Amino acid sequence: MAKSAEERGGTTPFNLLPISAGGQPGGSEHHPAATPYDVASWWAKYILPPDGILLDPFVGSGTMLVAGLDQGASRVIGIDREKKYLAIAKRRIGKG
Repeated sequence: MAKSAEERGGTTPFNLLPISAGGQPGGSEHHPAATPYDVASWWAKYILPPDGILLDPFVGSGTMLVAGLDQGASRVIGIDREKKYLAIAKRRIGKG
């Protein structure tokens, strides 16, 4: 594990993104681990290929799906074991 960390630049605070835990404005509806939209948008912008498909296996309130669509995803897929959060995510992307 230490070798992998060293190859990837070490394990300093410079490798971390500060992410608040808890609800956020814009639709998380008090999900306990909502990803800030700006962070999700940044990830989608730099990781998602043009017209790519975004899969979020822990969709929660759907922030990553919204950001993916805003960044040009051709399709988004969200999976979550909690039906109440799937309903929020569907509503946020206009599918529910």
